[in-house]
Amino acid sequence: MKPSQKSSITFTPPFQQLQVHNVSQYKRLDPECFHTLHKFDTDSRCIILEEIRKLEESGASRTEMFSKAAIAVYKRIGKLLTVNDVKNVQKTAIIILRNRLKAAIENDLSDEQTEEHLKDWCYYHVISHKKKDLENFVQKVKKKHEISKYAKIKEIPIESSFSAHAMPLWPQQTCYEYYYPTNEYLPNLPPTYSTKSLFTFNHPTTDYPQSYASYEQQSSSRPFFGNL
Repeated sequence: MKPSQKSSITFTPPFQQLQVHNVSQYKRLDPECFHTLHKFDTDSRCIILEEIRKLEESGASRTEMFSKAAIAVYKRIGKLLTVNDVKNVQKTAIIILRNRLKAAIENDLSDEQTEEHLKDWCYYHVISHKKKDLENFVQKVKKKHEISKYAKIKEIPIESSFSAHAMPLWPQQTCYEYYYPTNEYLPNLPPTYSTKSLFTFNHPTTDYPQSYASYEQQSSSRPFFGNL
C-alpha cells in the first residue's frame, strides 16, 4: 500500500509506555526495549524520514538529531528504534534516490519525466528535499553519460611494413634449393652442405664439349624442379 503524500499515520502506543521524553532518558534504555523494524514496514520508514526532515528543517544539532527522531517516532507509533536503525533508514533512502536519478539520466529522461519517475517511489515525498544535496552527483553522472554517448573510438592505422623509400626486410634465406638449385625436388635438407660448384663435372677438361653436350641432354629431358 502506497502511503499518502503527507504522512499523518499515528498508532496508539502500547499500554505500558516507557518514559522517554528526552535524549538523556533515551540513552539510558536497555537494549531489549528497542523494536526491530520489519523489512516491509513502509509506513514506519516514511514516519522516520518525516521526523528527520522536520528536525533538519528546524536546524537541530546533528549529534542528537537521530536520537530526537527516534523519540518522536516512538511517541507517534509506539515503536522505539535505535539510532543506527534511524540512520540506516535515511541512508538507504538517499542511496535509492541516487540510483533512481542515475537511471533517469542514463535513460535520457527529461526533467519532467524524471520527476514523474520519482513520484512513483513511495518514499519520495519524504526524501525529495535531499535532491539539492545530490546536484554535484547528478552533474557528474550527466557528464559521464554524455561522454559515453558521443565519444568515438579512435582507430589507430596499421602502418605497412613496406615503405616506398625503404627496402623490404626479407627473411633470411634458409632454403637449400635457393642456394643450390638442382633438377630434383629436395623434400629435406641434405645432411651435409656441398661447396662444389653446380657446374663441376667429373670429366677431363679435354672432353669439355662432349661433357657439356651430355649435361644439356640430361637437363632438357625433365623440368627444373623435377617431378613435384
